[in-house]
Amino acid sequence: MALLKAPWKQPKAATLQVRLEEEVRHTLDKYAEFIDANASYVVSEALKFLFRKDPATGAKLPPRPLRGRLRFLTTDEVSRLLRALDEPGRTLVLMAVLTGMRIGELLALRWKNVDFERKIIRVREAVYEGHNSTPKTQGGNRDIPFGPSLEQALRNHLGCRGTSDDSLVFPSRNGTHLRPGNLHKRCLLPACAKAALRRFSWHDFRRTHATLLSDMGEPLKTAQAQLGHASISTTAEIYAQAVPASQRAAVERLEKAVGFLVDPNGPKIERVIHPGSSLIQ
Repeated sequence: MALLKAPWKQPKAATLQVRLEEEVRHTLDKYAEFIDANASYVVSEALKFLFRKDPATGAKLPPRPLRGRLRFLTTDEVSRLLRALDEPGRTLVLMAVLTGMRIGELLALRWKNVDFERKIIRVREAVYEGHNSTPKTQGGNRDIPFGPSLEQALRNHLGCRGTSDDSLVFPSRNGTHLRPGNLHKRCLLPACAKAALRRFSWHDFRRTHATLLSDMGEPLKTAQAQLGHASISTTAEIYAQAVPASQRAAVERLEKAVGFLVDPNGPKIERVIHPGSSLIQ
């Protein structure tokens, strides 16, 4: 009864403020929990209502564009182009075809990296937009052998210039790096026109090198080493193209190996059995 008779005390304003803040905080926490638990459901239901179905349903990626036929020169085209070129463009193109080096590697090559005794070219530098750097890939630092024809061309080129070991093999007039674009415009394109050839890029000579190696039956690994590719798949996919004449000869050899000959006078097919053939069961 003593508690009932105790006088009522009005709470202080500070106490009421604390309690009010606690209630507001508690209410906001509940709302936050509710929103967190139901937001994804509400959004998904709203999307279902708006779109009725997934808007991406049935969408298809555009087809991958087909790679255009990559270009290379035949041996006849190489011969015609070389006859149309003046020095040092003739030696530069001959070197590009016979070594498979990138144009940036050719224009950065120095005489100290041309070893006439061992008959190898040490690829250690490359130039891009006038700036000297290392070769493009991990396999770019490589030694490339050369034969008598290129050796003679390089010796003639060296004799005409008479420069030091640290000099560039193909320098500009003031001894700096040549620009591939300027060379293409002033040297290669006029020679293509003179030889009545379609236009070729510097990179086409790398494809020519790899394609001719492939056409001669050389292993793909050899072409990879020559070109300085980090991955052999790059060599196979991009550079080793089929030479049409060799492609036709291969098909004809296959027909003979399988043992079917088509009579040109009619549709009759004649089976020819080759003794000892592993194809005969």
